[in-house]
Amino acid sequence: WDVLSNEEVATVVMKSASEAGAANEVAEAATNAWIQKFPTVKIDDISVVCLSLNKKHNPQPQNEQNPLALIKES
Repeated sequence: WDVLSNEEVATVVMKSASEAGAANEVAEAATNAWIQKFPTVKIDDISVVCLSLNKKHNPQPQNEQNPLALIKES
């Protein structure tokens, strides 16, 4: 982390309702912190991926078709 501490990131993530929301909010917080810390430098590349480690795995029933099988090749 260049501009956010682990604690700052954890605080943002814990307030989010979803992984996608958490990722967006962490990216926004990092952008804002970068601008404050390095006001004369262009914004650094920022990538965020959030995965929940506490969700229960709900496998699909065996009779459901794989969604990728629905894609037709041209």
